[in-house]
Amino acid sequence: MLVDPRFPPLDPVMKLIFATVGGGGGFVRVARGIYNGAGFNFHNRLRGEEWEDFWDDEPGPCPSYGVADSIEQWRSLFEAKVEADPHEYCVGFTEVRRGEQPRDGGWRWHKWGEYVGVHEPQCEYLHDEPEIESVVTFAVCRRKS
Repeated sequence: MLVDPRFPPLDPVMKLIFATVGGGGGFVRVARGIYNGAGFNFHNRLRGEEWEDFWDDEPGPCPSYGVADSIEQWRSLFEAKVEADPHEYCVGFTEVRRGEQPRDGGWRWHKWGEYVGVHEPQCEYLHDEPEIESVVTFAVCRRKS
């Protein structure tokens, strides 16, 4: 089931890191256990031994991280499965827009997990995609038993 975690206060070093790389402090609660603008390292904002950011040894109700077309799409695909699972989860999303990507380099598909969207990515970099305007990366964290 989705739950709202208790976010520990940021220490000065983490504040500096998040200010430099973005995310982690200014996210918005979308629904119980679902956060937008979480940055690319949502698990770091949950610090501590209470949460784990992925589970390779035990399958979960959804991919532990990946890429979707929108938060709404992820919710339609996985929210009911997560809610039916006895473990407690929270999910962080970060939007990546094609128009904000540099011409050289930038965000690319292979680093962010399975793409569960409806498009067929054509290029290595989001900047070069002819039909995809934006995507969201997601990170699902599970409370340790």
